[in-house]
Amino acid sequence: SRMFRSVSALADTQENGLILDKQAVYNNADNSVTIRLEAYTTGTVTTSEATIPTDIVLVLDESGSMKDPINQYTKVYALDTEKTYYVKSGDSYIQVNWCNGGLFNSHADGWYSGGHFFIHWGSRYEPMTSEADTTNGHVQFYEASATNISKQQALINAATQFVNDVYANATANNVDHRVSVIGFSGDNQSTIKVGLANDIRNNHQTVVSAISGLKANGGTYIEEGMTNAENAFANAASAAPGKRNRVVVVFTDGIPGSGSWNSTTISNSANPAIQTSYELKNTYGATVYTIGMLNDANPELEISNETNDSARTNKFLHYLSSNYPNAQSMNDGGAGGSNQGYYLSASDTASLNAIFKKISESISAPSISLGSETVIKDVLTEQFT
Repeated sequence: SRMFRSVSALADTQENGLILDKQAVYNNADNSVTIRLEAYTTGTVTTSEATIPTDIVLVLDESGSMKDPINQYTKVYALDTEKTYYVKSGDSYIQVNWCNGGLFNSHADGWYSGGHFFIHWGSRYEPMTSEADTTNGHVQFYEASATNISKQQALINAATQFVNDVYANATANNVDHRVSVIGFSGDNQSTIKVGLANDIRNNHQTVVSAISGLKANGGTYIEEGMTNAENAFANAASAAPGKRNRVVVVFTDGIPGSGSWNSTTISNSANPAIQTSYELKNTYGATVYTIGMLNDANPELEISNETNDSARTNKFLHYLSSNYPNAQSMNDGGAGGSNQGYYLSASDTASLNAIFKKISESISAPSISLGSETVIKDVLTEQFT
């Protein structure tokens, strides 16, 4: 038998630690050829990670209700069916209310999340009867009480820590993240406090000062905040060539517009906000997070076409976020939407801080150069049989 070996393949790859060895052995007895292909690495296999520069736009509620105190939650066991209670959902709390069975006793009575008329689209919860209650399926109930911290101050604290984390990430990884701050409140009162002009390493204090200066007055015209988010990307200063991620974080504590769900709210505020978010997601490739700090906020509830506040609030915050990338209005959720974790509810300082922490950790994306699971492909010509 005779052996033919691809010397060039071996020589070309030895120096960089990647071995591609090809051999062909001719068998005289049956005139066949045995092909041997080897591909492997030598030396130490390492991985490297690179943080991708990110443009971040914070769209923050400055409505009058932000002056209201943020809640705290304490365990409760003696329940009153006339009161609202809360159960833990992730880092946040969602409200539950007693239902006596609905219209014509259409379902079992009990404690439910979500609204109802004939049926519930939320979940039914069995409360723990004491701290020692370990019965399977029983969950801890909580009651809410006001703290001496306003929602505005809690937002300032959480957003400031978020910016500090972004600054630390940029400094540690030598990457030019940029942060814009936008406020929204009454009609025609949204402002771009800081645009996407400077590397966060050069304007860290400017961004922090803009957050510290958040006000609390007027309505919740979120559509104007979304328009300014689009303006921030459109007017962003030129950046170094290469890939950049885009992230929008929208925080609100109320129903859009004047504060109540009606046809005017939907046509003049909710729908324009969703349409602008569609442009942010599809034209600018932005990932949009929504954070709701209001009693009806519950991302776990299924999308419903009911007309009560709970159903409309949750549909709106889902559609506004990247959970529904192709949503264009309250009546058009688009294709391919589902709960992917981009709409989050905050109910106290701990949950608000946790949400901003989660988002700050998402701004770095690893780029692997070579690792232990790297696949080496040696593509053969179509003529090889």
